[in-house]
Amino acid sequence: MRLRPLPLVFALASALSFACADDGPTVSPHDGTWNYISMGVQDNTCPDFIGVIQPSTTILLDYDGGDSFQIEQGDQMDIVCNITRSDFVCPGRLIATSPNADLNLELEFYVRIEGSFSSDREASGEQQVSVECVGAGCGALSDIPCDYRLPFTADAQ
Repeated sequence: MRLRPLPLVFALASALSFACADDGPTVSPHDGTWNYISMGVQDNTCPDFIGVIQPSTTILLDYDGGDSFQIEQGDQMDIVCNITRSDFVCPGRLIATSPNADLNLELEFYVRIEGSFSSDREASGEQQVSVECVGAGCGALSDIPCDYRLPFTADAQ
């Protein structure tokens, strides 16, 4: 019996179905309280008068299965994060504003979180903070917009 090569279309279809395998979570993060450990500020392009946001040292992680989980961090609104395999992304969101009526402007602080779980009880990543200016007086602040990174590790209690 002589074997014939597979048609190209079948070979491509097989390769694509393998490449599109389920990207669902491979880690199920532990539900409950986690310790958040900041690794300091990195790549800070903000002027000295912009205070660095200090996240809470504990967070509450709520994972009910599926491809997302929630983080409750102090008095901030809940953060919804997406998980693919062991990686997670918490889309950017406005977390604070700082109005200045004298200069006719307002500073807005946005945070995006990216990271990965090394196990169901350990994670690492970084918070990416960007500061933007809104208002007529923003021309006086030539060094805004600016940003910085807050690398972290976290472990479940």
